[in-house]
Amino acid sequence: MSRAKRIRRVLLVVVAVLILLPVTLLAAAYLTLRSEAGTAWVLEQIEGLTVEAGEGSVLANWQAERVHWIGFGVQLELIQPKLAWQPACLLRKQVCLDVLVADSIDLQMQPDDTAEPEKPGPIRLPTVDIPLAVTIGEVRLGDFHFNNTLIWNHLVFSGEGSGSAVSIAGLKVEREALTVDVSGRVETRGDWPLNLDVLANVPPPEGEAWELDVALAGSVTDLRISGQSEGYLDATLDGQLAPLKTELPAQLTLKSERFLALATLPSTLALENWTLAIDGSLAEGFSVDSRSRLPGARGAIELALTGLVTTQSANDLSLTLSAPYHREGKPSDLNVKGKVDWSEELRAESRFNLQAFPWYDLLPDMAPLPVTLSKLSGQAGYQAGEYQADLSAEASGPLGVTTLETALDGDLSEVRLSTLKV
Repeated sequence: MSRAKRIRRVLLVVVAVLILLPVTLLAAAYLTLRSEAGTAWVLEQIEGLTVEAGEGSVLANWQAERVHWIGFGVQLELIQPKLAWQPACLLRKQVCLDVLVADSIDLQMQPDDTAEPEKPGPIRLPTVDIPLAVTIGEVRLGDFHFNNTLIWNHLVFSGEGSGSAVSIAGLKVEREALTVDVSGRVETRGDWPLNLDVLANVPPPEGEAWELDVALAGSVTDLRISGQSEGYLDATLDGQLAPLKTELPAQLTLKSERFLALATLPSTLALENWTLAIDGSLAEGFSVDSRSRLPGARGAIELALTGLVTTQSANDLSLTLSAPYHREGKPSDLNVKGKVDWSEELRAESRFNLQAFPWYDLLPDMAPLPVTLSKLSGQAGYQAGEYQADLSAEASGPLGVTTLETALDGDLSEVRLSTLKV
């Protein structure tokens, strides 16, 4: 045999070994993981992993009573996990996950003390391009606790994805009395364009139901919101939000034909033709402009409220109640200006001015009083459970006009008058 032929034969043997070796290793791994005993043996080789009452093969159907893993500062515990998928789908460049179930998940992560704290800044969205098509039949997860904090009570998901396109057939998250259902599409590229339908059942302050049916459009960086609120509050919603910016700018408009905050309130305090506009950011505060009409006992009373609300205070507050029907051609209103601060303890300051405002019309079945409060003005303050006020008033009645000036202070148990002039 010539030298060239011998070299050619050696090369063929080497190539065959290089091809057959990984195939043989993959076949051996497949045959090992395909059996229940092989799966159990492989899982035993993973450091820090403990499996109790494991059954089945991780290449088809597998379940256990409990799985516990600890390592790299992470501790994970799964109760009653179940897994079912189809490895044959990989031949078609697909991942077919039929079932992924766990009754409860407990994840503990130790903080990295050596890492430098990250400076707050804008969040940059990554581009996620999945090389395989993924189909998820059902993911059903029970209570999830992260560092002893409840994240959700129940989560159910089904959907599919390919490349950067993700289709959500159904995502349902429950946490105590809050339930959120999501469906739609998301593109995991650029600004992450999306089109989602969100149905949320929110625990109402009173009553049995409060449902928000909202459509989210645009992108994760520039999110447009529109939808309906039904139940406790019947209203339409429309707005815009930039959730990834650190200052969190937002704009929201709410419109409702009628809203009564509590059923125990008189019907004369229901907000009719109510419009609420919020514009601003979490960093600088949100300007609030609310307009509505109260069905007074003898006619409508116009209400306007404006101010700037931050996470610690409400400033430049202005509340105006107007009853144009009371005194034709003359002012008939109540105006209150002030601010409220709750950064440390509750503090409030206000200045008020009343011009022949029929306050008794805000109470049902109450007739006008024989003494009319023509004017009332002054200032009041509240801090640490105590209040003080200075006011002057003018009233008219059967005996003529009466004026009053007083200064008072007190708490929830008593009132002290330091000045009283009638």
